[in-house]
Amino acid sequence: MIIDQINGEKRRGLSKRLIELGLLKSTISDSGGYFKDVPRKILTLTPKGLEILSHAVPLSYGYDFNKGVNQAELRHHHIAQKVTLNFFLGKDDNLKYFSTELDRLGKSIIGMKEPDVVLFFDESMPNELDVGVERLRKIAAEVELTGKYGLKFDRFKESILTAIEPDGTYGEVFIYFDSMHQLDRYKRALSPGNEVNVWEKNSRGYWEVEEVIVVPDYAKHAIQFILLG
Repeated sequence: MIIDQINGEKRRGLSKRLIELGLLKSTISDSGGYFKDVPRKILTLTPKGLEILSHAVPLSYGYDFNKGVNQAELRHHHIAQKVTLNFFLGKDDNLKYFSTELDRLGKSIIGMKEPDVVLFFDESMPNELDVGVERLRKIAAEVELTGKYGLKFDRFKESILTAIEPDGTYGEVFIYFDSMHQLDRYKRALSPGNEVNVWEKNSRGYWEVEEVIVVPDYAKHAIQFILLG
């Protein structure tokens, strides 16, 4: 369980205790235990658990207890959670917090895809912190399990390049793959000097190529392609 991994070896069994207290509910996943990176069980908040959490961390959680768990993207979300956890287990003291795609609903920047996870690293100098100045570097993490092609692939590439512009939103983008073939294909397509089609809808509502941009040199260091273990 992810929740037990967060608490460390000495506090294993937290999820079980929370279930016994009626704060969490355990649901057997449709395909868990048979496929890699698909959890066997899914933990969700109970009404009692949501009430306590909402008091402790006042956010909009969007829970609907009348709906079951959407398992269509269960593997994707589980991997995104593991990627986030691995960043925190890396013991980087500058890593302060993270946000998920759900946290950023309605706050998207036009032309840029919202990443699965955004990690915030504090790069403030001691003298800046003394006067209340905080400089945050944001790293985007994207889990790409199903390869994109054609228009969708071009728009994905464009959004990544928009994100890493020198005055853009993210300092780096980490893209995770479970296929070496897809990793190599994306890496070639986003190599400096390669061309990327920028699509726009015309007056009739059809997509057409508006311009062609070139992958800049700094993309080589700003985009990381990672094969999942």
